[in-house]
Amino acid sequence: MARPSIRNSMLRIPIDEGEDAVVPRLEGQMISKWVKDVEQCWCKAFETPGRRSVQVDLSAVNFVDAPGGALLIRMHEASFRLAGNSPATGRLLDQVQDGRLWEEN
Repeated sequence: MARPSIRNSMLRIPIDEGEDAVVPRLEGQMISKWVKDVEQCWCKAFETPGRRSVQVDLSAVNFVDAPGGALLIRMHEASFRLAGNSPATGRLLDQVQDGRLWEEN
């Protein structure tokens, strides 16, 4: 996959709130310039979850750089449920869970 242009990058973070779960959905590029915004949403999701679970939907993420990946690893370590339904997202989730993004094989 070609590296997207950072200058034209964007990340949307709609948050779905239901009775049982709070689901922030990341849509676009998970790159360094958006890490602070995602962290703010992370804090907001934890402000009022009550008994609801927090699950981050990564299905629409199309690029992750090293700072974005490091944030995903921190979110995983903080017990966020990370989910996605594409093969690329599945591979990303495997690497996040193993804490080994961008290691050489």
